[in-house]
Amino acid sequence: MKRLIQIIFLNAIFLTNFIYSQTVEQRQFQLAQSYEKNGKLEDASRIYLELTQKIPDNNDYLTSWYRVTKQLNKYTELLENLEIRIKSKNDFLTNLLLAEAYWLKGRPNDANSFWKTAQNLAQTDDDYSKIASSMVSVRQFQKAIEVYLDGRKQFKQKNLFANDLIKIYTATGNFVNAADEIFLDFKSSSNLPLAQGRIYSLLINEDAKQYLIEKFEREYKSSPFPRLLELYIWFNRTIGEYQKALDITIEVDKSQKASYSEIFRFATQSRYDGQLDIALKAFAYIIENADKTNIILPNVLYGYAQTLEQKILNNKNADKDQLDIIKEIYQKIIKDFPNSSQQYDGFYQLAKISLDIEQNPQKSIYYLQQIDEKYGLTELFFNAKFELSRVYLFIEDFDKSKSIINDLTKKIPKKSIENFKDQLNNAYFNIAKIHYYQGQIDSTKNYLDKIQITPTSPITNDYLSFYSFITNNENMNAAIRSFAKAEFYELIRKYEESIKNYEQAKNYGRGSELEELSSLNIAEIHSLSGNLETALKIYEDYIDTYPNSVYLDEVYLKIAAIYQKQNKPELAESSYTKILVNFPKSIHYEEARKQIREIRNKKIQ
Repeated sequence: MKRLIQIIFLNAIFLTNFIYSQTVEQRQFQLAQSYEKNGKLEDASRIYLELTQKIPDNNDYLTSWYRVTKQLNKYTELLENLEIRIKSKNDFLTNLLLAEAYWLKGRPNDANSFWKTAQNLAQTDDDYSKIASSMVSVRQFQKAIEVYLDGRKQFKQKNLFANDLIKIYTATGNFVNAADEIFLDFKSSSNLPLAQGRIYSLLINEDAKQYLIEKFEREYKSSPFPRLLELYIWFNRTIGEYQKALDITIEVDKSQKASYSEIFRFATQSRYDGQLDIALKAFAYIIENADKTNIILPNVLYGYAQTLEQKILNNKNADKDQLDIIKEIYQKIIKDFPNSSQQYDGFYQLAKISLDIEQNPQKSIYYLQQIDEKYGLTELFFNAKFELSRVYLFIEDFDKSKSIINDLTKKIPKKSIENFKDQLNNAYFNIAKIHYYQGQIDSTKNYLDKIQITPTSPITNDYLSFYSFITNNENMNAAIRSFAKAEFYELIRKYEESIKNYEQAKNYGRGSELEELSSLNIAEIHSLSGNLETALKIYEDYIDTYPNSVYLDEVYLKIAAIYQKQNKPELAESSYTKILVNFPKSIHYEEARKQIREIRNKKIQ
C-alpha cells in the first residue's frame, strides 16, 4: 500500500511538471505571436527559434520562426539553423524550408536538390501544394507547375490542383493551358460563376480570346452538356457575339423542350443589359413561332413592346413606325385579354407612352382612368394612380394632382393600414413633393413627417435624401422656392423655364449648396438636350469655382460621359482616371473602372 502511494505521488509530480512545462511553452508562443503582431520581429524570431530548438517536433514553432526570420531577410540565419536541424530531423518540412532558403541565398542547385527530396518525402496532396507554393513564392512558376502535374499522377486525380494551375497559367500568360484547365475543371464541377470569372480574366489578351472562341467551338461540337451551353451563351454575349448566343439559346430551348422559356429568359436578360437589338430579335422569334395558347406569350408581347420603347427613349428619336408597332401590341393585349390584369397593364403602358414619348397628357389621362380597383388594391392600381397624379402635374393642375393621391389614401381600409404601409409612405412622399414644387415648404415638411420610414422601405433613400435637402436649406426662402420651381419645370420638360429658375436660385443662394446644385442641374439639362459643349463649359467652370466640392467625382463622371458621346475616348478615360486617383472611396469608383475597361477593350478591337 505504501509503495502504491509513492507511485501515485511520483506520477502526480511528473504530471504537474509536464503541465507546467506545456503552459510555459504555450505562453512563450503567445508572447512571440504578440511580438510578431506588433511588428517586433526580432524578438518574435528569437522566441520562435528557442521553442523550435526545445521542441523540434512542433511544426507550428518551426514555420513561425521561418516566416518571421524570412521577413527580416536573415537568409544566412535561416540556412545555419536549418542545416543544423536537418542532421537530426531529415523530414519533409525541413527539406522544404531548406530548399527555399537556399534559393533565397542564391544557391539554386542546392535548392533544387532539397525540393526534390521534399517531393520524394511528400505523403499527401497538401504536401505537394506546399512545395509548389514555396516555388511560386520565389517566382519559380514552371517548377511549381511540374510539381502540381506530378502530384496528379501520384494521386491519379486528373482535376487535382486545377485552381492553382489556372492561377499560375493565367499569371504567366499561358492562356492555352489556362483555358484547357478551366474547361477540365468545369466539366467536373459545373461551377458556372467560377468558370465565367476565370475566362473573363483571360479576355484581356486578344490571342487568348481567339483561342477561347476555337476551344468553345470544339467543346460545343464534341460534348455539349447543358452547363457548357450556358457557359457558351455567356461567353458569346461577353465578346459581343449576340446572334451566336441567341442561336445556341434556341438550340438549348428546343433540346430541353422548354416551350420558349429559355429564349424568353435570354431576351429579358438582354433587355436588362441594354442589348436591345438582340432582345428584340429574341422576343420576335417567340412571337413568330410560339403557339397562341402559350402561357408566356403575354409577357413576351410586353417585353417586345417595352424593349422598343426603351430603344426609342435611348435614341431620343421617336420612330413613328416603331411607336405604332408598340401601341398595336398593347392594343392587342387589351383586346385579347379583356377583363384581366393584362388588360390593365396594356392601358398603363399606353398611358406611359402617351405622356413620355408622345407628350400627350390628355390621352394618358384617358388610359389611366380605365384602371380602377376592380381587381383590388393591387400594385398596378396604386402605380396607375401615382402616374395619373404625375400627368396632372404636366398640365400644372396641382390641386387635381394632390386630390388623386389623397383619394387613394382614403381607399385603404383602416384595419389594413399595416399591409399598405409602403404605398401610404409613397403617397405622402408624392404629396410632399407637390407642395415642394409649389414652394410650400412648411406643408412639404408636414407630409414628410407623416412618413413612417424603415430600412426596408422602397423609398428610404429618396426620403432621406429629400428630407436632408429640405432641412438643410429651408431657411433660404427665396433660393429654395426658385430651386423647387426649377425642378418642377425640369420634370415637365419646360427646360427654358427651368434654367431661368435655377439661375435665380444661384443668385439667391450664393455660397450655399443650392448655388452648386443649380449649376450642376443646368449643365445636366444642356447635356440631355444635346448642348454638349455648353454642358462641358459649365462643368469645367464648376471645377474651377468649387475645387473642394463634394460633387467633384460626379462632375468628372458627367464630363467623361460627354466625351464618350463626342467620340473622344482618350479625354473620357482621363476624366474617369481622375475619379480613381482622387476619389478612391467614391460611389462612382467601380463605374469609372468599368468604363475605362470598356474604352481600352474597344482600342484593342
